[in-house]
Amino acid sequence: MKNLTAFNAALITLIFAVAFSFKSVAQKIPMYPVSDIPETLRENSNAVIREDITRYEVIEVGKAKSYTKKAITILNKKADDYAEVSIGYDKISKITSLSCRSYDKSGKLITQLKNKDIKDYSAFDGFSIYSDNRMKYFDLRYAEYPYTIEYEYEIQENGFMSFENWMPFTSFNISSQQSSLEIIYPENYKIRYIELNMEPSAKENSIDGKKVTSWEFGSFSAIEPEPRMPFLRKVLPTVLTAPSDFLLEGYEGNMNDWASFGLWEKNLNSGRDSLPAELTVKIKELVGQETSRTEIIRKIYTYLQSNTRYVSIQLGIGGWQTFPATDVASNGYGDCKALSNYMKSLLKSVDIESYYTLVKAGRNTSNIMKEFPSNQFNHMILCVPNYQDTIWLECTSQDNPFGYLGTFTGDRDVLVINETGGKIVHTPVYAKEVNRQIQLTQVDLKSDGSAEVNLSAKCSGLQYDNFSGLLDIGETEQKKWLYKNLDIPSFELGEYAFEAKKDAIPELTADISVSINHFASVSGKRIFIEPDVFNKSVTLMIPQKERKYEFVLNHPFEDIDTVKITVPQGFHLEHIPEKISMDSPFGQYEAYILAEEESIRYIRKFSLTEGTFPPGEYVNFIEFINKIADADKSRLVLVKAT
Repeated sequence: MKNLTAFNAALITLIFAVAFSFKSVAQKIPMYPVSDIPETLRENSNAVIREDITRYEVIEVGKAKSYTKKAITILNKKADDYAEVSIGYDKISKITSLSCRSYDKSGKLITQLKNKDIKDYSAFDGFSIYSDNRMKYFDLRYAEYPYTIEYEYEIQENGFMSFENWMPFTSFNISSQQSSLEIIYPENYKIRYIELNMEPSAKENSIDGKKVTSWEFGSFSAIEPEPRMPFLRKVLPTVLTAPSDFLLEGYEGNMNDWASFGLWEKNLNSGRDSLPAELTVKIKELVGQETSRTEIIRKIYTYLQSNTRYVSIQLGIGGWQTFPATDVASNGYGDCKALSNYMKSLLKSVDIESYYTLVKAGRNTSNIMKEFPSNQFNHMILCVPNYQDTIWLECTSQDNPFGYLGTFTGDRDVLVINETGGKIVHTPVYAKEVNRQIQLTQVDLKSDGSAEVNLSAKCSGLQYDNFSGLLDIGETEQKKWLYKNLDIPSFELGEYAFEAKKDAIPELTADISVSINHFASVSGKRIFIEPDVFNKSVTLMIPQKERKYEFVLNHPFEDIDTVKITVPQGFHLEHIPEKISMDSPFGQYEAYILAEEESIRYIRKFSLTEGTFPPGEYVNFIEFINKIADADKSRLVLVKAT
């Protein structure tokens, strides 16, 4: 027995020695040496994705697991953010394994994090009142460049309604050396995918009684950002995947088409629109004898804005299922779903039907792919049919104009949830004739170049947003904003006032008085004036040597400016610039001066159109903009009579 014990001890010692030897050898094998990166991938790159592996396996409907491995070489300080990694999870998804390492430029191991080095935080976003979202966070930054980080993790999902997608990279100045995507699923299950900006490359196989759809990709060079370029999804190879049948916390659904997906959302939220009896009575009293359907909706929307506030609530399926209307009635708050449902319930109490609407919201975000039914949404608004018109309501804002969507949810495809399921429709488009700013400026010019100036501006459509932020802040903050944003030389602010008309096409009127010490330049007996006072919105653009991608003009607008300048006594007009008129595919510009008996009237009209243009047209766009910038600097000359 004693000899056996000694033998066991010796065996254990040998095993540990061999294990240690293997570990030592493994650590001596260079991992991701920077010398292995082709020079073409280093050009214009702050980081290089060395390896990007994603494997997603459907076990059964509502149960899946995923594996992700990433290795990224950080070439310089600009890419240090890639070395700080956050991996999210919640009660539906659980991280079952996680390992993280870093290597120096030669591929030698720098560090391998232990569990105690990986932080576990609540994924608090600053405005969620309830959330069960959490994240694993680790920091692999290193002082000497270049260095490489590597991490891999597995997640188990007890419920899903989306799969993994792929692009070589999602930001500028980063390149990719090797990547792959693999979806594994049962023989009797159906997945869907779409390949964009690439030749079909999906491979179909069967392994151990399961189907496998996979993609493998080689290297992709970094992209440098270009002004007004399309979203990366429009120019890079992209693979989008989605399930057919799905299950989330006991709620089964199908997204083979939008009608089926919408039906799941409808069923998920059915029976949550009851209101307290006393509130129903209150809403009917609020409406009173009003007969206009539009005004009834407006009154109820105003009530919503005055009595609720937005908070984010992220609890399990709460990303899709609303809290009951009774909860909002008693608490006075809710997320986008809860507030939309509450408004829907208020309207229902006076027999007005309305519909939940799923939208991909954001001022600068790509539209959904309506040809690929899938989970592409992040927000909910309300659609209210109104005879031959439709009223769209943003229910999370306490000051949003009635029926106005703006750049956050306007001009995009959305999914309206009706009785039969879901239907894709398009939200209002704000044409340049709607996005208008009309300014009338009265200038009482003095012989020393100073002036008393009164501006009256009316902004409508998307240009309403130019001043809308001033409506709900105090006088001190308003003054700070005006001193910072009025693009005129040293001035003293006088009286000012703002008035808003909050409709589907909102209007805001601003009346502002200022005293300007150096409105014009005085030299001897002459006064030199740049009459474009308040709208120097166009700046010179530097031409690009060569442009690779299309350019996009968004948010069209039209400006009409009139500046009336009173001529000081004893002066008369000596020189006026010639009339300038330009018409291009990008917009129109016109500026001219009318000489009157005791005043000068400067008129400027500028509009920018909307569209997507080929790269070769960018040089013409720059020329158009630069001509406008030069024209805006044109000066007229007054001379004193001798």
